[in-house]
Amino acid sequence: MYTKYDANGVGTTVVANQNVRKTWLVDEEVIGNSDITMTLQWNSSDEVTGTSAFARSNAYISHYTSGAFDKPATGGATAGSVANSYKLSRAGITSFSPFAVSSRTNKPAASGAGSLHC
Repeated sequence: MYTKYDANGVGTTVVANQNVRKTWLVDEEVIGNSDITMTLQWNSSDEVTGTSAFARSNAYISHYTSGAFDKPATGGATAGSVANSYKLSRAGITSFSPFAVSSRTNKPAASGAGSLHC
């Protein structure tokens, strides 16, 4: 996860605060009428550790839409399909853009066009 993305989707400054250090850039193959349940999976080594550690029990999938990341209810991550991996699902996805996994207690914010903060 990064604070900014350029027009090519390349990130700049890494965010190291209560999240998984990954961003999922998701698009539809056929535009329109999607209503999916998305499952994201990551390795435990991708999780932020230390004083601002990611908390699997408070995890949620955050969707960047309308200029900001949202904060749905937390779901808690479960074991993934390979050793040392975890996964989380979110239902009702009808639009596509960047997604991230976070455990922040406050809503992640965005600032400025093309800037993403979590």
